[in-house]
Amino acid sequence: MNEHLLRMNDKTKYCIFDFETEDLNLYSAKPWQFACVIGNSKTLYRKHDVLLRWPDLNISREAEQITRFNRLIWEANAKDPKEVFELINQELDAADWIGGHNVLGYDIHIYRRCCRRLGIKALRIEKKLIDTFACGKGLKNKLDIPYKPGDDFLNYQIRMLNNIVMK
Repeated sequence: MNEHLLRMNDKTKYCIFDFETEDLNLYSAKPWQFACVIGNSKTLYRKHDVLLRWPDLNISREAEQITRFNRLIWEANAKDPKEVFELINQELDAADWIGGHNVLGYDIHIYRRCCRRLGIKALRIEKKLIDTFACGKGLKNKLDIPYKPGDDFLNYQIRMLNNIVMK
């Protein structure tokens, strides 16, 4: 009956991820933490929670509080960012769908900038993204615009992020 829904397909592999960064600047912020879970609708395959060691990390006191940054834990456990981004690319590439909250508005930009900074090729993952913030905006904020199967899903999400209503 609902076979067209992603959650009904046990073979679909998801990667749900998030970055914690030193600030909110899309162009210069460096992530100090990457976390993700990988699985399908029934099974958690693996998860990662990795700290990244940037020599010039400059996290504000406010960002430390909001993100629960602990300098002692970070200094003891942070890994080389290039190694972490190679892991990120492996997980993103293997996923059928990639999800997160505000990934189109923030995390994708952090991902691309860091890949460029590290000399790593950024993957073209846009068509695999599910942004829960964008989808939620389509159902809330008086937009009441559900996604219609067959529409371009990436375009739908971007319209919702920018509150663009097409009639």
